[in-house]
Amino acid sequence: TGDDAGPALHHALDSAAPVVLDAAALPLLAERADLRAAVRDRPWPTVLTPHAGEFARLGGADVTADRVGAVRALAAELGAVVLLKGTTTLVSAGPGHPVYAVTSGPPELATAGSGDVLAGLVGGTLAHLAAGSEVLVTDPVTGPGMVATAAAAAAYLHGVAGQVAAEGGRSVAALDVLHALPEAVARVRRASDSGLG
Repeated sequence: TGDDAGPALHHALDSAAPVVLDAAALPLLAERADLRAAVRDRPWPTVLTPHAGEFARLGGADVTADRVGAVRALAAELGAVVLLKGTTTLVSAGPGHPVYAVTSGPPELATAGSGDVLAGLVGGTLAHLAAGSEVLVTDPVTGPGMVATAAAAAAYLHGVAGQVAAEGGRSVAALDVLHALPEAVARVRRASDSGLG
């Protein structure tokens, strides 16, 4: 949030790689037209992960009336994938793409640092996806859809990790969610192998 935050964000947006914007990057993006333009002009994917308050600053609107429409509109405005965190997390690449509604997260995920774990999961998923796919850059139709699908999958896995961490009525900290990820991955794989996922 210091004087070097703007240049650091510009540097990240100039990189030839997917970028996930979370935490202090979001208020900067809300305040500065030059950073919004940098997001719109990127050929590589950008994912924003705001909660409702951050979203209101970014989108200039309260999202309670039409969350799906608001997420889609902000994604279209910025040319980015928007992951709006909440009880139901919404993920959109804008008009012409589905809006994913992720409901796997328990209330215990509303804890400090849990969003950082989610941002890391989204970033890791995109890095893995980008390593083997030129489509993310070269195809303006398929690329955003792939990114939104990957972000929604990361949000789903984050929710399952929250469920694992909260088992037995335990209180949950961000590190608990992080430590629950291997078991969450195992559960998702088992459900997929059995045809349930």
